[in-house]
Amino acid sequence: MIPKSSTPTSNPEKYRPISLLNFMGKVFAKLINNKLIKHFENNNTMRDTQHGFRKKRGTTSLLANLYERVAREKGTDRRTLITMVTRDVQKAFDKVWHKSIIFKLIQAGVDKKLTRILSNFLHSRRAYVRVNKHKGETFTMTAGVPQGDVLSPTLFLIVGNDYPEPTKNTHQKNFAMQYADDFTQIIISKFNTTITQACRDQHKTNVEEEIMKQNDFERRWKIKTNVNKFTIINIGFYIAPTIVINNTPIPYVTHTKLLGLHLTRNNFYVKQIQQNTIRARAELKKLQRFRTLNTKLKVRLYKALILPLLTYPVVPLNISSKTQIKKLQVIQNKAIRWITNEYWPIICPIALRQEQLRIEPIDQRLKRLADGVWK
Repeated sequence: MIPKSSTPTSNPEKYRPISLLNFMGKVFAKLINNKLIKHFENNNTMRDTQHGFRKKRGTTSLLANLYERVAREKGTDRRTLITMVTRDVQKAFDKVWHKSIIFKLIQAGVDKKLTRILSNFLHSRRAYVRVNKHKGETFTMTAGVPQGDVLSPTLFLIVGNDYPEPTKNTHQKNFAMQYADDFTQIIISKFNTTITQACRDQHKTNVEEEIMKQNDFERRWKIKTNVNKFTIINIGFYIAPTIVINNTPIPYVTHTKLLGLHLTRNNFYVKQIQQNTIRARAELKKLQRFRTLNTKLKVRLYKALILPLLTYPVVPLNISSKTQIKKLQVIQNKAIRWITNEYWPIICPIALRQEQLRIEPIDQRLKRLADGVWK
């Protein structure tokens, strides 16, 4: 059991169980996982909206797709209302219902022998908790997949793969995106007239219906959303009626965080750049005491510890204004002075030092990485 970061160790719910498997078990699980992934990829069973634990996909690809679609809908027509709903599955790996996994493997047409192997893998798993010399009672697990096992992420993805299809018609362009246990719903309502109160009320109804569809799906398959990570945010400034779910009003938020991206109602990157510069400046401060290291090692430390903080996520940071990108470049300039031990007076221009150290300017790096994401 490993305690979660930044949480009190006195709370038993704030621990993460990690399974330690033997070598042969890991090899066998790897072979089974490869076979399972091959089945889903070859048959196009896994939805394109799932970006977690898949080849050539990740948080960057999800955020890029999300931003592109929202910007396209919002930018082409002002008679559009957009609301984003973010949710996170509570204790995702620990609470996966075993019967739902087997049912969905059969439903997906997975080979019977492979399904039987996976059923045996999950069936009658027993565990106990030991703290120092004190050992608890052994119990049988009817839910959960072992964290630390290569099979577990794939099995979890299968359970949430058949979520209800978002409504799409002439007046609604809703869609959803997944990253493992993070589920994001985008409700887009389009109208033929200027936005009126009736339009806002209709959009409110659309949002409530999409939320309830996902709630019903989770209830059916014994999935539970973490209420502390459930947020509703409107994209754009407008007065919106309160969302009511099961007779409970759900307040809107003006700021939320999705896979490390700080979102506000009217902007996808200004808040993010503020946070990136704060974190990068703090990390650079920690490295200041290592001034005597050789230049090559300093460059490696900068590229490993600080540069990723400045440039994540590349989309939408790549379309930020020059003023915003300059804030990131300022941090890189300070890092270059630390690397070269040149503070004042500055003998060599920063641009030349960047070229000598083979460090790209921030704007060029963002453009190159963004091109790679779209390709």
